[in-house]
Amino acid sequence: MAKDIRVLIIEDDPYARDLMSLLLTRDWRTRVVGEVSGEDELALFLTDEVQTVDVVIIDTEMPGEPGLPLRLATQTQKMPHPPKIVYTGTLAKREILEEIIQNRCGGYVLKQDILYALGAVVAAVYKDTCVISPGIHK
Repeated sequence: MAKDIRVLIIEDDPYARDLMSLLLTRDWRTRVVGEVSGEDELALFLTDEVQTVDVVIIDTEMPGEPGLPLRLATQTQKMPHPPKIVYTGTLAKREILEEIIQNRCGGYVLKQDILYALGAVVAAVYKDTCVISPGIHK
């Protein structure tokens, strides 16, 4: 049963990406199957048809146009087994929260909260529990 939640991290900051990967690698429930820093790398990752992803973590503050995080999430949903989505950011964004509420699933976690429970958040979202950081409600 250990390491059976497969996670893809989409994050442009190499330090944040490394930290999330380290936290998830050390959690007994999760296995990082990929790390990408943007749209081009995601497209390459998605061409690997044998790769299965259960949960995708997407940074909401990547450089580029404002709708990029939601577009990346849409691209991941084209996989044979669409993964659950966990959004991360330093500040809450209304459009991301509305997306989670509309889909009634997924997660939205402030980066300051990641150190405490990233593995638990991924595990909860994987089991169809909606997870939202307390700071996002404000």
